[in-house]
Amino acid sequence: MPWGNHKPMAEVPGLWEELDGRIERSNAIKKVVLMLDKVLTTAKRLGDGKNDQVASLAMEALEHMEGMLASLQQLDNANSLLNELDISWQKTRGTTIEKILKEIDGFKFDETHSFEEMGEKVVRFLQRMKDYVSRLAEDCQISTPYIIVKMLASGKVVGYSKIPAAEIYFSKNEAFSGEWCGQIRAIRMKWPTAADRKSRQEDFPSVIHVKMWFGRRGLEWSWKETIRPAEVKAYFEIFAYQRRGRLNSAWKETTEYTNEHGTEKLTEYTTRSPFGWDYMGNWVVRNSHDMWVCSSDGRPTCDDKLFEVQEWRNNEWKPLKFTDYFGGEIDKKTLHTPQRGWRYEGKWVPDRHQNYGDKSGWVYAISDVFWGEAGTVDNERRADHKFRRRCIKRTRKALDFRNQNFEAYEESLGDTKWEYATSQNKPFHYEEFSEDCVRRRRFVMEVVRQSDLPKGQEDKMYFAPRLYEVHEVTSTWQLRCYFLWAKVSRQRERY
Repeated sequence: MPWGNHKPMAEVPGLWEELDGRIERSNAIKKVVLMLDKVLTTAKRLGDGKNDQVASLAMEALEHMEGMLASLQQLDNANSLLNELDISWQKTRGTTIEKILKEIDGFKFDETHSFEEMGEKVVRFLQRMKDYVSRLAEDCQISTPYIIVKMLASGKVVGYSKIPAAEIYFSKNEAFSGEWCGQIRAIRMKWPTAADRKSRQEDFPSVIHVKMWFGRRGLEWSWKETIRPAEVKAYFEIFAYQRRGRLNSAWKETTEYTNEHGTEKLTEYTTRSPFGWDYMGNWVVRNSHDMWVCSSDGRPTCDDKLFEVQEWRNNEWKPLKFTDYFGGEIDKKTLHTPQRGWRYEGKWVPDRHQNYGDKSGWVYAISDVFWGEAGTVDNERRADHKFRRRCIKRTRKALDFRNQNFEAYEESLGDTKWEYATSQNKPFHYEEFSEDCVRRRRFVMEVVRQSDLPKGQEDKMYFAPRLYEVHEVTSTWQLRCYFLWAKVSRQRERY
């Protein structure tokens, strides 16, 4: 499915045993391994002729490693040691770390090293330390299953990838978080069978770029922060299917309202929302090949958002400017003049969903640049902070909006906005052909969780909505490109 400013995402809830302590200890040790891996890569790139640079780099890395390992020894959260194996493995780690620290001291102050051999010895020593520490990071009791990503073609698995949950685990302490938590990464997929691996000319079927996050319920603010300035929105979808016989040109008047695969009847949800959710606005058709570019699809209202920036001058905060997320300045005249066909309701107010700063929503910085690398802003003010900003919003309402129920909207479509296929399991396309036996429309409506659910029933949702990162804040110019490619599996013969 192509995406415009609606980027597909998925949420998979699950129940796991208490694993935080084990994962956090393992991830903290892996940070040492990652540091050594980077140093080794740099040392090997410098080569044999740069012994002085390699030695200097290695000594700096060993001192850094000593500090990290010493911190790990002080990390003693008894509450996270749940059984005898946890306690024994933690004691073993502590004993091994002490031996490693003594070996590092011995290597640093060994006067028998000759300058000519220093580079090679340092690389070997660092590699050995990396292997030791890597073994310490292992924990057989981290029982979370792998995240499996499958690549399907006509319902058949043609590629897959396995991602350890610990790699994308989130902790409030960054030192305990996984290396790829909330980070975009490129993953090479694997062939599903040994026969594929032997017979295929390519080493792997594809490369996917994904951003993933794994953590406790209640910490979703971290995920939402990683996708900013996008927001998470949920949509309920109903597929309307019609069929015809292979020798019949007329479509049957009977329409089935189901999920995508036709396995669940959804007719009742054309008139009422599922348990735990509220419908927002009207139904619209968004088929599987539609590029979704919109801001208030089917809704009577839309929230305009911008950022208020203030500067510390003469011992007080004074208004400086209004900007978009990326710092582009917005003319104050436009703050009270909506585009044609809309009117503003209420005033500009702080947006609680976009504010991750102090209690008033402010984040602070030394300069007026608030986006970019991590650590640019702080949630609490310091003496050297001269600028602050927060997200504000104002509701905009369509003047000619009319509520329209599902039946009325479907009738207004006539015989348009269908997509066709030879069967339900085959790819759908826009143009109708004589061999097509199935056609469908994909109806969607934005939904929001109900806030007044009975206690104890907050998580009893009877369906999983389609989730999207909705990118409504863009820069002045934006280029969207889709590069699609395929390889011909066999040469076609023409007569």
